[in-house]
Parts: sequence; structure tokens; C-alpha cells
Amino acid sequence: MSGHEPPATVTPASAARSSAHRPDIQGLRAIAVIVVIAFHAGLPLPGGFVGVDVFFAISGFVITAMLAREWARTGTINLRQFYLRRFRRLTPALVVMLGVVMVATSLLLDPFGVQQVAAQTALGAVALCANVVIALISGDYFAIDAEANPLLHTWSLSVEEQFYLIFPALLVLGWWLGRRFRRPGLGALGMVVLLTAASAALIRGAGFGIAAQSWTIGYYSPFNRAWEFGAGALLALVMAQVAKLPRWLALPVSLSGAGLMAISLWSINSHTPFPGKWTVAPIAAAVLLIAGGIIGPNPVTRVLGTRPMVLIGDWSYSLYLWHWPSIVVAAALWPGDVRVRQLAALVSFVPALLSYYRVEQPFRTGVLTPRQVVLRLTAMLASAALLAAACWAAADRVWRPAFLSGALPAGHPQVQQAPVDSFACHFPAISALAGNNGDCLQSVETGDPQVALLGDSHAEHLYSGLVEALPGVNVGVYSFRAPMMMGTQERLDAYLAPLAATARLRTVVISRYWTRGSLSREDEVAPLDHAVALLRAAGKNVIVTDDVPSMGRGPFACIYRVAPIVGVSACTTSALDFLAAHARYEPQLRTVVDAHPGTLLFASAPLFCDAQVCSSLKDGAALFTDDNHLTPAGSRIVAQAMMADPLVRPLLLG
Repeated sequence: MSGHEPPATVTPASAARSSAHRPDIQGLRAIAVIVVIAFHAGLPLPGGFVGVDVFFAISGFVITAMLAREWARTGTINLRQFYLRRFRRLTPALVVMLGVVMVATSLLLDPFGVQQVAAQTALGAVALCANVVIALISGDYFAIDAEANPLLHTWSLSVEEQFYLIFPALLVLGWWLGRRFRRPGLGALGMVVLLTAASAALIRGAGFGIAAQSWTIGYYSPFNRAWEFGAGALLALVMAQVAKLPRWLALPVSLSGAGLMAISLWSINSHTPFPGKWTVAPIAAAVLLIAGGIIGPNPVTRVLGTRPMVLIGDWSYSLYLWHWPSIVVAAALWPGDVRVRQLAALVSFVPALLSYYRVEQPFRTGVLTPRQVVLRLTAMLASAALLAAACWAAADRVWRPAFLSGALPAGHPQVQQAPVDSFACHFPAISALAGNNGDCLQSVETGDPQVALLGDSHAEHLYSGLVEALPGVNVGVYSFRAPMMMGTQERLDAYLAPLAATARLRTVVISRYWTRGSLSREDEVAPLDHAVALLRAAGKNVIVTDDVPSMGRGPFACIYRVAPIVGVSACTTSALDFLAAHARYEPQLRTVVDAHPGTLLFASAPLFCDAQVCSSLKDGAALFTDDNHLTPAGSRIVAQAMMADPLVRPLLLG
């Protein structure tokens, strides 16, 4: 990330231990960037993303210590020089990365969303508000759509730049107010405490009436990240007092920090509410590790200060800039293989080091007047903004319409849902529960359903095929999209009760997004067993599908992945990868089915695979709307196979 200025000290007592260059802080930067890269590369480090939070705490310490030293020396802060140094430090490498990524995105990724999102994010990064742009267009940091954005990582750069813009002025205000009462140190300390406390309180924003989905309290928010910078800043302001602690405390403090860091990396994951109370762990770890070095040298700080660690710390900003775009582009071109992500992460060291030695360092250390710095930075930012706008316009106004119209030879796959008869279902209670997060429909306007689809969106995508295959049969779909079947046990029972009580209903087909991973007993296996048992007890036939393969990319991304220069189609994924995923969940489905005689397990997943590959295309038509949902053409394949199965067909026809 950023902030390589040396931490300052306020008293001679601590000068020797936190002066011009703290190798252990560079080593801590190395740890932070390594764990972030490892997480993004798909290595088994569930909390690796907390490395970004560690960067924030480091920046808070380094910047505050530097400003404190300037204030102690001159009695003022030259904010103009501070901002010039920050922009000179960060902007050139960022602009080069943005330019390369925009060109690569335009040539290698599809123009049906990814190019547009990347261009919008690039404009946000230039304007120092990429975090806001990403929050508005992509949502959750861990969502699949967000992970397709090659500039997703710029959110943290914008948060840090927003901190640089606002925090020094607030610190100066604190010193100025404190000086009026002859206590400038207390004034600055009070300002940072107030900022930190207000930010920490916002994490519980719902208690203040702030909507939980608001970006102002979400993952990308600068408001509830400010306390992370504040924690480092507070340490910098009390550094003189920390330096007076007994030397023997240095090792316990540093070991405590290292232990908390390990706990953070292994105990926090993408399901942990973040920012939240768990965020305290990596921030406390960073503060303790820095504080241990202030108290005195110890084995932990010596390890962090070794030459390899310091070198990686020096490269950390460039490594952070380049690793994520490399991983995203590689994963888009060769999806489904985590080794590709890991290789891309390693390869990203090449552009990162070129950027560090050819762009970052020369511009940072070159002799330039303030006017020259401003003019060059302005030209760089304007160029990046123009390139991003041009790529956005090309994707949205040229390539996308050309593909959709068929003007370009790749044509356009039929991915929209085919029109099928759909009417409001006869179960108002289910309809109310489904709301906007599910469906409650049937194919014949009057009468109760004869065949029901039950599950989530993977039940919904079978609806068009079954309606087409069963003319005159009233097919109903009853879905709710949630990690657990129907969201809760109570909601599941509310769905099952009217279905079980409907005399005309003869067969229920249960289909869920099983392929998202190994099935948990609580969220998937037990609710499925409960549903099958209740429906069988009510005399209903039950068919459980084994879902469809997860393709790793949608149809546009595969058909137009090199657009428009080379019309390469790569709409397949390895059958071996599919079989490995299938083997993680299919036995659990079979166990439930076998426990209830008369229940069938229908193998829908192999319909899209041969011995070598699984394909999302057939005869030029797209079978998937995204990486795991079927088009009407794909739904038709499953329905026709069900009608051709001698065990399934009678259950559907009655």
C-alpha cells in the first residue's frame, strides 16, 4: 500500500528506536501484502484479507508520527508539501496500472458488464472515490460479481487517500486548539480519540438508524475504517510514553501481536461480519507489533527487519497494485483452476517490480519543483480518466450493441428467459414468504399444482423446461434464495405444509445450488431430509436433482472473452474439476434419498459434460445465463432428459 515515510518521535528517549527507518515496520508491511496476495490467490488463508486493515493501522502510525515530528520541530504543518509528497508517492504507479488494466480489460474480458465496471472503477480511483463506486455497483466484497472486477482492490487505496486528505487537517486543528490552552499534545490526542470513537461507533450503524446495506457503514466505508487509522495514530501520539516502558516488555508485546495476527488470519473468514468486533484483532496485532519495536529490539522485530522482509515491504505498494488485476484476468481466461490464480499472483511480481523501479522510485526521488509535480500528476490523472472513459464508451456503445445485434460474427446467445405461462400461485402464505427473494408461480391459472419445483433459483431455472415438456400440466415453482433451504426451519415448514396438504399435487422436484461446496448438515442435509420425509409421509413422489455444473464464467464472458480483436470461444470447464466438486456433495444427497424409499435422485449435472469437458454451449446456443443458472435451452435439456427417464417420466405425467 503506501506510507513509507519514516515514523517520527517526539523525544530523544525514543529516537534511537523509532527514527529514520523502522525495518520492522517494513517487515510488517511485507506480512500484510503477502497475506492479502495469498488470500486472493486462493491459498488456504481464510483471513488473509485483513492485511488491508493492517496497512491502515500502519499508515495511521507512520503519517501521524511524521506530522508530529514536523509540528514539534516547526510548530506548524505544511499541508501543501504533505499532499504533494503523498500524490507524488502514490499517483504515478497507480495511473500506469490503471492504463494497463483498462487496455487488457478491453481486449481480454467481456463487454457485457466487466469492461463497464472496470472503467467506472478506474474513474473512481482517479477521483479518489473507487470505494464509493464499487459499493454502489458491485456490493459485497466477497460477491462473485465484485470478484470479476480487476480494479476491486482500488477501494482500499481510495479509503487511504481519503484519510490522507482529511486526517492531517484534523490533526492540525487538534494541535492548534490544544495550543490555545497550552496543551497542544492533548488537543491532538483528543481529536484522534474523538475520530476513532466516532468511527468505531458507526460499525454498529444500525443502532443509529443507518440502513445496514448503506455503503456508509459497509465494507468499503471510510467512516467505519477511520478508527483503524486512528489506532495507529494514537500509538504515534503516545510513542514517547511507550518508549519508557521496561525493555523486558518488548518481547511479550511483540509476541502478543504476532499471536493475534495468526488468530486473525485463521479465525476470520468471508462469513465473519467485517468490519465488526473481529476487526479489533488484526488492528490490535499491528499496534502491538509496532509498539514492541518502540519499546526495544527483540527477536520478533529482528525477524520482521530482515533484508528479505524489508525488501518485500518496500515493494508492497506495487505488489498490491498489480497482483489483483493479474489474478482476475488469468482467472477469466482459465477459470476453475486455483493453480492459475496462484501462478498469476507470482507472475504479478514482474510488472510490480518494473513499476517500483521504473515508475514509483524515479518519480518519487527525482528532482522536481512543486509546479512540475502538479503539472505531471494532473496530466497523468487526466490521461487515466480519458482512457477509462474511452474504454467505457467503447464497451457500452460499440462492442456490446454490435454483439447483441449480430453485427459481429460471434452473434448473441439467447440468454433471456423464454416466455412461459406464469400465474400467481394458489398459496398466498408462500407468496408472502417468497416476497422479492423467490417465486411462487404456476403454469395454469386455475387449479392446484400437479408438479411442484421446490428450492432456490436452481429450482426456478428448471421451470421453463418442465412447463414446455408438460403441456396442460399445472407446474408450480416455490422458491426462496438463501444459504439454508428456504432460509429457516420455520420458513421451510411454511412452504411444505400447503404442498403436503394439496391432494392434486403428485410430484415434488427439489433442486438447490448444491455445487457451492460441501453440504453442511445444518443448512442443507438436515432440511432436505426433513422435507423429503414430510412430503413422502403425505404421499407425494419426490425427485431430488443433483444440480448443474458450475462453469466458472457466464456465456458472454466465454464467447466474448477476447473482444473484439480475436473471437475466441472458451465455454468449457474441466470435467475432472466437475467430478471433484460433484463427489463432495452427491453422496450426501444419495444418503438422504436412500433413507426414504421411493425417492429418486435424478442426475442432471452430467447432461452438460462428456469425458473431458463440461460445456455451456450447444449448437451455438448458450445453456447458462451465468456460471451456474440455466437458460431456457439448458432447462429444456434437463426436462427432456427427465421425460426420457423411465423412472421419472411416470411421476411427472401421473
